[in-house]
Amino acid sequence: FLSFIESYMCIDHSTNPYHNFRHIIDVLHACHCLLTTYEAKYYLQTIDIFVLLISALVHDLGHPGLNNTYQTNALTQLAIRYNDS
Repeated sequence: FLSFIESYMCIDHSTNPYHNFRHIIDVLHACHCLLTTYEAKYYLQTIDIFVLLISALVHDLGHPGLNNTYQTNALTQLAIRYNDS
């Protein structure tokens, strides 16, 4: 599973250097630290913790590396599809 995530994130590493495998592991580690520091096991079910950690792993898959303002100003396909106004 991690090999798939790493290989997927490395596909577009040249155009989006921030959203890489190190960033994924950083976010995963931050979530783990928060869960253990605040003893989430007493407040969340095991499946909730599992889903949170998996979400941390995949949170940037396919991220183009550009923010909403850029997308809107450039009239990209994403902006056209999801623009509310």
